[in-house]
Amino acid sequence: MTELTEGEKVKLTAAQKRYGERLVEHGFVEHQTGFGTSQSNRCGWALVNLGLAEFDWGPKGSFLQTQGFVPTEAGRRALSGEA
Repeated sequence: MTELTEGEKVKLTAAQKRYGERLVEHGFVEHQTGFGTSQSNRCGWALVNLGLAEFDWGPKGSFLQTQGFVPTEAGRRALSGEA
């Protein structure tokens, strides 16, 4: 995984940016499973590889936890435009 340093810029595709904005807004995006859904997880895995998200259980505080993507602190800053 790539560690982001303070002030480092990351280039994202339009789809990754939309996915990241949704991730920051909701705090958790469920990992899609099943036939034909692998394409919907590509943006999430790209954000994990860039260090902007983690693959974890969530959402926080819910007893119905599923696997999905959670933004890291660096990801929150970068994806919300604070970086």
